[in-house]
Amino acid sequence: VSQSRYSQGKEVYGNAGSIIVEAGIDSGKHKVLGGSLKLDSTLQAYSGKNGGTLSLLAPRIQIGGTTQEPDTLLPRPDFFSQGGFSNFKLTGVGVGNSPGVLVTSGSKIEPIIKSLEAVINPLGEGELSLRVLQNPLSERVPVNLTLASPGLKDLTTVETGDVILEEGSFIQTDPGGAVNISGNLVSILGSIQTPGGSIAIGGGSTSVFGAGLTDARVTTLLGPNAKLSAVGTTIYTPDIYGRRIGRVLAGGNIIVRMLPFYWRTITKLNTMVLILTLLRQILFFHCIKISICIKVWSLHPKFKNSLKSMPVIS
Repeated sequence: VSQSRYSQGKEVYGNAGSIIVEAGIDSGKHKVLGGSLKLDSTLQAYSGKNGGTLSLLAPRIQIGGTTQEPDTLLPRPDFFSQGGFSNFKLTGVGVGNSPGVLVTSGSKIEPIIKSLEAVINPLGEGELSLRVLQNPLSERVPVNLTLASPGLKDLTTVETGDVILEEGSFIQTDPGGAVNISGNLVSILGSIQTPGGSIAIGGGSTSVFGAGLTDARVTTLLGPNAKLSAVGTTIYTPDIYGRRIGRVLAGGNIIVRMLPFYWRTITKLNTMVLILTLLRQILFFHCIKISICIKVWSLHPKFKNSLKSMPVIS
C-alpha cells in the first residue's frame, strides 16, 4: 500500500507495489509439479495514484462456479475489484485434465479499482488519515487483466496449458483497460469488452502436444458466439454546472496471434489476402465476423468457402 504526504499544501501519493504468490510448480526447477494454492488471506495494494500488481500461480484456476478438484484456486468474479490492484495476472499451469484457467459460463468479471484518499481530521490537530473510496469513472485508472496457462512439456511430462472462456462468460474493463489471454491452447467462447482499450489473444507456437503430428490441436479458437470489442467511448466528467464535458477515446486494439505455419502454407498457394482474412482458416473455421472490406487476389479454391460466412470484431 502506498503512503501519502503533503507537499506545499497538496497531497502527494506514491505508487503501490507488487505481490507475487506462486504454488503448484517448483520455482527453481520448473519441471517439478505439486502442491496447491490456498488463498484465504487479505491482499492489498491501494494507492492514491497507481494501484499495485497481483500475480498468482496455481496448478489450476477457475473463475466462477464450483469444482470438485481440491487443487483448483477458485476466485469469485468480484475478486478483481478488491485490494486496490490495477493489474492482475493469474497463471494456471494446467495440471491434469482440467484447463489451466477456466472462466465459467455466467461469470461476469467487471473489475473496478478502489483508491486511497488523504483526509485531515477536522476535530484533531491536523491529523492525516487515509480512506478507501471508489472514484468516478473519469478519475480512476482502468484495471488490466492477464489470464495465462503456459503448460509444461519435457521427455516425461506433457501438461497442455489451456485457457477457456466458456460461452456466456463476460469480461469488461473500464475504458482504456487491457485484457490479455495466452496459453498453449486458447478458446474464447464468451465476450471481452475493453472500450477504447486493448485485447490480445494467442495460443502457443506449436499445435502438437503428443507424440506425433496426428495429435495436432487448434491453438487459438474464437467460437461462433464470441465477441471481442474495443470500440471507442465517451467518458464524462462530473460538472457542478451540469455541462457535458469529458473526453472521447478512439477505438482500441485487438490482436489475435496465429501460428506462422498457416501463413507459409497460404503463401505457397500464391494466395494474397489481408491478414485478417486468414483467421477463418487459422481458427479451423470457428471465427467471429470481421467487419472490414477484404480484397482477395488469386484466391485458392480451398479457401473460398471459408470466407462466405465470416462473422465481426469491433
